[in-house]
Amino acid sequence: MEKNTFPNIKNELQIKEEDLKEIFSLSQTKKIILDIGCGHGDYLIDRTKSDKESLFIGIEISRKRTFKTSERLAKRNIENYRVINGEGESTLKLFFPSNS
Repeated sequence: MEKNTFPNIKNELQIKEEDLKEIFSLSQTKKIILDIGCGHGDYLIDRTKSDKESLFIGIEISRKRTFKTSERLAKRNIENYRVINGEGESTLKLFFPSNS
């Protein structure tokens, strides 16, 4: 089995209920900050270093940028983030269904 080089990367098509439960359980103790269209991760890198108490979730439509962002964060030993490869609106609907 191939080891996931960047375990904090989630593809919106692969998000499972346990992923959502993890994020929502973390939201009980941490503030969650969304960065929709996180690009190469400049904002995430800046903020995750200065605010270690929050969980940062980056959503990026470009798979290449998603991996680049996660790679940059991993090289800096930053752990308070998740990066989701997906389109912003449809990814948010996974977190906040229309009947919520």
